[in-house]
Amino acid sequence: STYAYKGKGFIRQSFGMVKELLNGDISRLTDRINTLFRFRKDPFDTFEKIQRIAKQYPKTRCFWLMADYGKWDKNLPYTNSPQKRVIQTMAENCGVGIHPGHSTYLNDMPFQKEKSRLEVILDTKITESRQHYLRLKMPETYQILNSQGIQMDYTMGYAESCGFRAGTARPFPWFNLSVNHPSNLILQPFCYMDGTLNEYMKLTPAEALLKVKELKSLVTKYGGNFCFIWHNETIGFRHHWKGWEMVLESSL
Repeated sequence: STYAYKGKGFIRQSFGMVKELLNGDISRLTDRINTLFRFRKDPFDTFEKIQRIAKQYPKTRCFWLMADYGKWDKNLPYTNSPQKRVIQTMAENCGVGIHPGHSTYLNDMPFQKEKSRLEVILDTKITESRQHYLRLKMPETYQILNSQGIQMDYTMGYAESCGFRAGTARPFPWFNLSVNHPSNLILQPFCYMDGTLNEYMKLTPAEALLKVKELKSLVTKYGGNFCFIWHNETIGFRHHWKGWEMVLESSL
């Protein structure tokens, strides 16, 4: 989600405020009001920080959700002008790929539509991807990615635990068993995601730091890429992400 509050319109803002009031979530309500009245930067607007990271680590990638709004896809409309400018600015600093929506893992039509939207914004072909919610079914999802011109995918990993889902940290070509031939699609496994450590495994930042060091030692020992996923909303380090800066810094 590009922004937590900016650009979401009266109806979404109203529902959000009511939800925060009913839940007694005063800190988020305060965040919302301060953002809307421009007293504070939107908490998800961490793009200057991502740019600094990308300049130091050129393999940094950003993936954008271009799906229509729905239960599982809650980003701003792809036509939102401020979001377009953010995407274009980020593309000047790091590679930008598509973050295909919830339904695309078995359906090439929405995938093609969403990828086309990002290509229009950036005026270039999109060749990198990571599935929303890591939603993946083999071989169907990879057949769709391969047919739509995706050359590198970053979905191969777990949401609920750390580890090496494909048994390797090295990028490798997806082998299409239906035609008994390796495809042009390269899979880059990742070994952990920010939410895995905090929201699934319920680790403290100190415990997460030890887990990251363990994963790094394995990649160092056996080779490959130490690939991991963070979200723009988490690296604002607010609410339940306070104190997690050292985990990202250690990973980098």
